[in-house]
Amino acid sequence: MKKIMLLLLIFSFSFLQSQIKQPSHEMLFGYEKKALYFEAKKDYNEALKLYYQIKTADSLSDLSNRANNKIIYLKKKTFDKLIGKWKLKKKLKNEETDITFTNIIVFTEENVIFIQECNDNEKVMVGKSLPIGSFIKNEYYAFPTIRSGENEVWTLSFREINNEKRLIWKNVVDKNGDTYITVDERGYKRDPAKRKKALEDEIHTYYIKVE
Repeated sequence: MKKIMLLLLIFSFSFLQSQIKQPSHEMLFGYEKKALYFEAKKDYNEALKLYYQIKTADSLSDLSNRANNKIIYLKKKTFDKLIGKWKLKKKLKNEETDITFTNIIVFTEENVIFIQECNDNEKVMVGKSLPIGSFIKNEYYAFPTIRSGENEVWTLSFREINNEKRLIWKNVVDKNGDTYITVDERGYKRDPAKRKKALEDEIHTYYIKVE
C-alpha cells in the first residue's frame, strides 16, 4: 500500500511539473507576437530566444512550423552580418579566458579564425578556429555562440555607435566553468545624450567590421 501511495505521489508531482513547465497555446502565441516585435527592431537574439521556446514547447503545430522557419531565416540574417573580417578595437584585460584575441578575426559560416597581422603584413594563425553554435549543454544562451575548450562560452551581439559597427564579445561561462553575468546599465539612462555617450565606451571586448 505504501509503495502504491508513493508511486501515486511521484506521478502527481511529475504531472504538476509538466503542467508548470509547458506553456499554454495562448502563451506561445504571446511569445510569437513578442518575437515579431523584437524582429522588427532587428534584435534578432531576443526574437530567436522566443522562437526557440515555441519550437521546444510545441513541435507539431503550425505555430511551431512558423517558429522553425523564423529560426532558419534569422540565423541567416545574423550570419550575413557576421561573416567577414573584423578588427580588434577594445580588449578587456581582466577576462578569464584561454582565447587569444588577435587584432584580426575572420568569420565563415562555421568558424571564427584568429589571425595576427604584423607590421610587415605577415599573417600568423593563432590557435585553432572555433566553432559557432547556438546551444551549449542544452541551455540556450544566445546566437551566435562561441565555444572554447571544455568550459568557455561566449555570446556575440551587434551594436552600432556613430556609424561604427561593433561586434561585442560577452563571456557567460569562463574557462573554469563558472557562470556569471555582467550588468550593463548604460542603456537605461533616461537622457538620450548621456545614454549615447555611455554606450560609446564599450564595457566588453569588441571588434569593428572592416570587410
